[in-house]
Amino acid sequence: MKIIISSTGNTIKSQFDLRFGRAPYFCVIDETDLDSFKFYENFSSNNNKNAGIAAAKKGVSLKATKIISGEFGDQSKKILDEHNIQLIMINEENCTIETLLERLKSNNKS
Repeated sequence: MKIIISSTGNTIKSQFDLRFGRAPYFCVIDETDLDSFKFYENFSSNNNKNAGIAAAKKGVSLKATKIISGEFGDQSKKILDEHNIQLIMINEENCTIETLLERLKSNNKS
């Protein structure tokens, strides 16, 4: 079970990216061990068309159960819904991946 967070970069100090399909990276966290994570480059982020669809398919292939981002397009949302992947929308531009990881850990303790 994996959680994906859209990211502007490939470190925990990187900013959270509000755009799912256009995010340059995805931080993929193991839900059973929130200290275990890996960054994947989103190679479709610069596509003129279908970036959201490609990102959604990547989320499915990474076995995501939850995806945290700022927004999801209709096409990507449809694919993710079909695979029962929970979409968590956050509208915080100045938030780091590290901050979101800490929140996940804090929520996990309660």
